[in-house]
Amino acid sequence: MKEFLYLIQLLTGKQNATKQLSENNELQGIRFALKLAVNGPLNHLNEHSKTTLIEAYQKLSDFLSGQRVTTSKGAIAITDHPEAADWTKLRLAEKLIVSFFLLFMIK
Repeated sequence: MKEFLYLIQLLTGKQNATKQLSENNELQGIRFALKLAVNGPLNHLNEHSKTTLIEAYQKLSDFLSGQRVTTSKGAIAITDHPEAADWTKLRLAEKLIVSFFLLFMIK
């Protein structure tokens, strides 16, 4: 229970830390680009090709380490906005949690 409460506090803290990026309509373009940078590689993780998996992990690793990556809408780096790193990691965590939850619900 203690660990669960810690995770809730951590989640709330990250949500508060990324409020401007999450809610400002003028930043919708950067939010979309950040989602593409994360979702693109994650969508390939279910493929069985070793090369595709390695490329997906490498692209995600490059992006999370601050390198500029190319998406279908252009190039983006996690350093393009002060809240981008926390916002991206929060979205990535949410996506992985949902994926794992669905995986265990199916089995």
